[in-house]
Amino acid sequence: MTKEDKSFILNAGLEHAVDLLRHPPSMQDELPDSFSEHGIGGGQFAFLAELFAQNGISQEELASALCCDKATAARAMQRLESLGYIERKRSVEDGRVNLVYLTDKAHNFKPTLFSVLPNWTDTLVQGLSCDERKLVINLPNRLVENAISNRLDE
Repeated sequence: MTKEDKSFILNAGLEHAVDLLRHPPSMQDELPDSFSEHGIGGGQFAFLAELFAQNGISQEELASALCCDKATAARAMQRLESLGYIERKRSVEDGRVNLVYLTDKAHNFKPTLFSVLPNWTDTLVQGLSCDERKLVINLPNRLVENAISNRLDE
């Protein structure tokens, strides 16, 4: 496997590992104990990971992206805000909407937060050939693109 292949698989694998956090059972049970000293559990991990992908989205969009109800998202946001990882601001365009932003504390925690993902990616693709790994990584992206395209056409 070339260095380029490894880099592609790792980067794409990180994205898919975050996707897997949305659906139990998952990596949430495998989070390092060191996360607990920062107040981060499986639920908070998923919300933080999603915010690193989409910082400044609404609380409702965040709930939708993580396939959870608004109350669950609100509790997670309350916890992360009390720990200093996020801040919520009212949208200028629509005062009824809370936008969620990562704080400096969250950005400083990012390397620790994502340190678990390369091992998880290795677990997911164990025993697969390089071509199989690329296929596993690319197919879900294509499925999502198809779903989005179909939704936009409606």
